[in-house]
Amino acid sequence: MTLVNLNSVLIPAQSGKYAVGAFNVVNLEMVNSIVQAAEAKHAPVVVQYAEDDDSRMKIEQIGYYATEVAKHAGVPVVVHLDHGHSFKACMRAIRAGYSSVMFDGSELPYEENLATSKEVVRIAHEVGVSVEVELGRMIRSGGKPLENPDITELMTDPKLAHEFSQETGADAIAVSFGTVHGVYKTVPHLNFDRLKALREAIKQPLVVHGGSGLKPEEYQEMAADGITKINFYSDMANRVAKHIVKDLNGIGDNIYIQDWTDRQLQYVADDLEEKIEVFGSANKAASL
Repeated sequence: MTLVNLNSVLIPAQSGKYAVGAFNVVNLEMVNSIVQAAEAKHAPVVVQYAEDDDSRMKIEQIGYYATEVAKHAGVPVVVHLDHGHSFKACMRAIRAGYSSVMFDGSELPYEENLATSKEVVRIAHEVGVSVEVELGRMIRSGGKPLENPDITELMTDPKLAHEFSQETGADAIAVSFGTVHGVYKTVPHLNFDRLKALREAIKQPLVVHGGSGLKPEEYQEMAADGITKINFYSDMANRVAKHIVKDLNGIGDNIYIQDWTDRQLQYVADDLEEKIEVFGSANKAASL
């Protein structure tokens, strides 16, 4: 088991009707937590870093570290650039050794999204890197609770998605059918009929963003209806931070940085082990 691209883990998930967990990191320690959880559950996994976090730690720094961890992992690990909003960011990730990149042109005019997606795919495929693209828009909360997240008018159009998927030649397509980025305050409005229509229209593996805070049965229905990659971060990050703060408040004055780090490593791993089970990818590593 080692560093692989999306095709290695999503195509089997597509035929097996389960989803692979794609978990964002914001520091190096989280890379270890994600791989620890995946190894404990014998599951393929996607470790991903978003371009928006480049100001926190450079795309290259995460890439160098995560790919080295992946090469020595006991399960298949994809190191993926999440939400690369620019052509430049995708190229930086490819040069840094990422095995997969996402070009997110979902907020661009359709023709510009299509043209840039095609160019990223062309270059990435020349060096064996997989590409995820996105059509349809999603609300971003900036970490704040979301109220009334009904985004019907922003959902991916199946007819347009068919054309987009064929024209780009991308390896995975991120689609919108009611999820949003961030932490939900009210019940989300998921349109599974739209998802089924998208599954019929697109041959490539489908991806859902904004996978936080849903019910286990909703994740499982997504996988049954064609979602092969579930992006999950906000809910875990919020819950883990609260656990750590509660623990540290009980320590008193004799407290050090490693007290946070050690707890983060274990709490993240524990949280993601649970999600891997729910997504259905536990014990799937051996068959890849």
